[in-house]
Amino acid sequence: MFKVETISLYAVSINQLIREFLTVFGERRATMSIEIKLTDQHLPISPVLVDFLYRFLENQAIDASWQNQRREKLSNNAGSVRDTAQANLSRVLSNPVAINTINRSYDLMMSIMFGLMDKLSAFQQRHKFILVVGIPRSGGSYLTRHLFKSIGIAPAQVPRTIAHDGFPNPMPFQMTPQYNPYTTLMRQTAEYLAMAELFFGNQQAGAADSTTVVPKKTTQAAYHGAFFREIMGPDTECLVTLRHPVAACISTYEKSGGLPKNGKFTVRSNIEDFAQRASLFTGISQDTINSSKYFDIYLHYWETYHNNLATTGLLQPGNHTIVCYGEQAMQTAAADLYTRFSGTGTADRFRVKRKTHKHPGWNEKANAAIERVAAVWSASGIGFPEQQLLEAW
Repeated sequence: MFKVETISLYAVSINQLIREFLTVFGERRATMSIEIKLTDQHLPISPVLVDFLYRFLENQAIDASWQNQRREKLSNNAGSVRDTAQANLSRVLSNPVAINTINRSYDLMMSIMFGLMDKLSAFQQRHKFILVVGIPRSGGSYLTRHLFKSIGIAPAQVPRTIAHDGFPNPMPFQMTPQYNPYTTLMRQTAEYLAMAELFFGNQQAGAADSTTVVPKKTTQAAYHGAFFREIMGPDTECLVTLRHPVAACISTYEKSGGLPKNGKFTVRSNIEDFAQRASLFTGISQDTINSSKYFDIYLHYWETYHNNLATTGLLQPGNHTIVCYGEQAMQTAAADLYTRFSGTGTADRFRVKRKTHKHPGWNEKANAAIERVAAVWSASGIGFPEQQLLEAW
């Protein structure tokens, strides 16, 4: 936990709600008053927000490594973020813009937590979110990079927190002592919105109606689709990236240090952690995960992820574009962004390399999973490009 003790209290009185409840049930003579006080001790600001404010307001170096996904190397900057936040907290809290942004994040959090739609609507009217959603290693970073370029923002100037996955971090639900993932999701989302408001505040590039276009790669939004659609607003669009599970699995283990020598599943990267959490969420025990073949756990993750993507409310008619992994499809989708937003600019080459031949024995299981996912999407009223996906890039 990262606690700051200089932020004002937020108190919510529910006395009126209780009186209405008692009236409904005929207990008109009863009197009762409860006051709930939420302070920064209960919902502290995150190191991510402090780190962002320090780097953004002090013109410090940022982590923009998110845009280079061709390097098969693990990346974990959580420790450095915490260290930077702790070392520079006093400087951040002496900056009036930082204090305003922190308070704004609390205001947005309360709006989310208690459904204050008037405040959320005012925010949504000024911002048009374009979410890039897809399982890791399916081309989302490439599209995100071109999204920023198409609206006139150099990707090298965009912090990971603003552009990429990891914050907010909407994992599958699993409550543990002193941790409620729903509360954490609301808090992190509010902080992200406050950061985005500050970061994009001086940007003029946007949609035709003068709203500010806000790109965001958010893989895990698949698990809480309706939440993101409602919070980001009715004009939110999604770019959905899809990739054959065998190719995606191979790319995942390459990114994570190679296929384990014993062929069993293990966690070495964020993506593998995502796969493990998906298995635990659906009732697979930790012992079973540890003893299972790598591809079996990954394929379960792939299928569960795409079923959630179709059924949790993120994708609505007319609000999404599906892009299958492949050189031509990705480059065409990127080129369309320049045509739409700036009229200039070209997409660089999206380099692909066929991988499925490395494990031909995996294809039968993978193609069966694709058929099952296609049926779920069809039942949800969403088209699934099964044949294009079977090209298996």
